[in-house]
Amino acid sequence: MEPPKKETCLSPALTISMDSGQPKKESMLKLLDRLDRGLVSNEELRELVTIQLDKRLKWGYKPTNEEQLAFHLEFINSLKNMDISGGNTEMINRELYEVPVPFLKLMFGKALKQSACYFKHQSMTIDEAEAAMHDLYCERAQIKDGLTILDIGCGQGALIFYIAQRNLNLQNVKVILADVTKYETEAIYDRVIIIEALEALDSEDWYSEYLFLKGSVTVIAASTLLYFQDDVSVLNHWILNGKHMARTHESWLKKLLNNRNAAIDILKVCLGTEEAAEKCINHFRL
Repeated sequence: MEPPKKETCLSPALTISMDSGQPKKESMLKLLDRLDRGLVSNEELRELVTIQLDKRLKWGYKPTNEEQLAFHLEFINSLKNMDISGGNTEMINRELYEVPVPFLKLMFGKALKQSACYFKHQSMTIDEAEAAMHDLYCERAQIKDGLTILDIGCGQGALIFYIAQRNLNLQNVKVILADVTKYETEAIYDRVIIIEALEALDSEDWYSEYLFLKGSVTVIAASTLLYFQDDVSVLNHWILNGKHMARTHESWLKKLLNNRNAAIDILKVCLGTEEAAEKCINHFRL
């Protein structure tokens, strides 16, 4: 594998397109610049995240049941008219995945799982919580030896490697690099797995602007798939407390900050400068 090119370093997508005036645009750009340079403290960052969460709650919850249902169905119908996101995949891959694995090992657990882990007990480590979540996936999807499994958007391949190692069939793992909106195959799979997406809410959302292009990904409600049963049927349905995701993020942040100096040394080699390394760390910290 060729080493990453210097021009593929993480650099937030500053694609601000705001309709509410120049002052807000300038304020947004200043905030993104401060985030880039690591000038936003953990306390201020948590406050900003809290503001964004409050904004989402106000946006998503309506005062009456009738308004809530109408809002929900409007969203469902808009999803049915959307194309699957494909145009921004190159940018997202560059921003999140084209960084050295030794750096990822300093932040994530042993399996490099970049999605929610399952802390069954308070004393669990991030490594144990990764495995616990993989076990939960396998239990709910009824994964067993002999099945063919397609993991779409697999990240670093944590789940597939976990399944393969558990069933001692590592030689059967195949990596497919393709755009899911264009990829065609005659293969038949016993299970198709898709784990976790993030949302982009609107053009005044500093979080979305910093991480993703507007509208590139959408998070759905626990009930959304119940409205999409033309080609598949919902057989079972579960929910998981969001505290598991919260603790996952806290674990990642703690590891990243504890290993900051080592992370800078690794990133300087591939990104070229200490400034680029700092920007990358600040991106993952956010």
